[in-house]
Amino acid sequence: MLGDAKVTTNRRGNGYTVEAAVPLATLGFNPQPGKSYKLDLGVIFSDATGTTRALRMYWANKATGLVNDVPGEIMPSPNLWRVAALAGEKSP
Repeated sequence: MLGDAKVTTNRRGNGYTVEAAVPLATLGFNPQPGKSYKLDLGVIFSDATGTTRALRMYWANKATGLVNDVPGEIMPSPNLWRVAALAGEKSP
């Protein structure tokens, strides 16, 4: 459980935006300024009833579409991740 994560959801029309902020230390990640890191970010969408997975969408790994194969769904694929650089901290 990520008790110090902050998640907000903003609904509008037939869509929404989710913003999540998780302290990197909570994830055990200590990025260094000026370095780049391979990563992927994703979301799992449910069906209209919210009872089953209907779609997996990732920023980097476009080769995944599994929604009913738990071993395959949790397999990381670093060879399909992209490189990202750490930006400066956001001002309050």
